Amino acid sequence: MERNAKLLEPGDGSAVRTKDSEHYTEDLVVNQPDHIFVGWYHNLDIPVTFEDEPVKEVTIEIEAHTLVETWLVEIRNVEGTENVDEVAALVSGQSGSVHMGPNAATDKIVSVFFEMKLKTEDDGRKVIIGKYNSFGQHPGRIHETILDLNVKNRGGGQQIFHFDVTDKVKDNPTRYILIEDPIKIDESGGGGGGFLPKVDDWEDIHTDINL
Repeated sequence: MERNAKLLEPGDGSAVRTKDSEHYTEDLVVNQPDHIFVGWYHNLDIPVTFEDEPVKEVTIEIEAHTLVETWLVEIRNVEGTENVDEVAALVSGQSGSVHMGPNAATDKIVSVFFEMKLKTEDDGRKVIIGKYNSFGQHPGRIHETILDLNVKNRGGGQQIFHFDVTDKVKDNPTRYILIEDPIKIDESGGGGGGFLPKVDDWEDIHTDINL
């Protein structure tokens, strides 16, 4: 049984870049999955109860773990935060689905869409923060992990900033991505368009399990 990403329809500008191509190409864009808790118990033997025997009570204790990772993203050194109306992001190179039994990623590679927001620090400085859920970085292909930040300013324009976070997600048990590259949000101007993709719910694929 696998929890599978539904194919979605990204708009113009929602593309991400990998090492497989020097150009931007449209990847599958999915909404972030909810947490899924699964427990495993291998080689379990349950004694047979015959009709003339009293029913035997069997207790099975299993510790469940989530298949989903939660990552926190913080972007500092943002100039012009007063011009921000809406913020969202795409992160590429994520596993598109996972097998529940072995907890192994499938071949699909997707970009995860998530919303971000402004946060005021104790010193009065404003940063952009957000978090996303995914089935983890895809392990089966060497690729970059690109975070595309889309900012809609109060003048109605949109600005897209691209951050290579490949090194920030490798061997990172904290699942915290800090981006300190300076960016400037314009008061108006910038392109309009369809960076913000249409995203739908995830699709469940059901498979019979033989017992």
